[in-house]
This record gives sequence, structure tokens and C-alpha cells, in this order.
Amino acid sequence: MRNEASEAYQQATKAAIDPVMEIYARLNTIRLRKSEDPNIIDQNIADLKALAKKTATATTAILFFMPSLCLK
Repeated sequence: MRNEASEAYQQATKAAIDPVMEIYARLNTIRLRKSEDPNIIDQNIADLKALAKKTATATTAILFFMPSLCLK
């Protein structure tokens, strides 16, 4: 079940038109897989930094808040 959810979030990340949707898909992927793959947080944060450069300031605020949620 966990792998299916992770795959669904990864597909949502690739297909997302809305940057906020992509952020939450990545956040949920990290929550599901952080114990399996310790590099998943770093990979997603790097991708989100790239996304922050492309998007508006409101989305950027969410991006900088997101890492604190991942570490909980």
C-alpha cells in the first residue's frame, strides 16, 4: 500500500501544473519514504529549490517552510 501511494505521489509530481500541488506531492513522498531512502529529503529539497526559482513568491514561502515539516 505504501509503495502504491508513493508511486501515485511521484506521478502527481510529474504531472502537476500547479506548483503548490507539486510541493505537497513531494512532501507526502518524503513522509512515506524517508525511512527507506535517506537521500530522498535532499533530492526533493534540491528539486524544490529549482521550482522556487521558477515560481512566484507565495509558492517560495511554502518551499522554505516545507523542510521544517519534513524533519518532524
